[in-house]
Amino acid sequence: MSKFVEARDSELSVILASHNAVGSAEDCLTQIEYQCRMSKSPVEIIVVDNSTDGTDKIISGQFPHVKMISAGRDKLIPELWGI
Repeated sequence: MSKFVEARDSELSVILASHNAVGSAEDCLTQIEYQCRMSKSPVEIIVVDNSTDGTDKIISGQFPHVKMISAGRDKLIPELWGI
C-alpha cells in the first residue's frame, strides 16, 4: 500500500491544476488517492490552484498531506501546468 510523502521521499508525483474546483476537488483527490494506494511506491500529491471559490480551503482541510501551490489569479489552467 502506498503512503503519501514529501517530494524528497517520493517515487511518483501527481500534479493537479485547479481553478474554482470547489464542486469537484474532493471527489478528484479521493479518486487520485484511491489509485495511489494501489501503488507500493511512495506518492506525493501537489495541487496548483488559482481559485477564488475556496477550493484551497477544502483541499487543505480535508487533504492535509497534499502540497498546495497558489498561483496568480490571472493564470489559466494550461499555465498552471507549467508552474
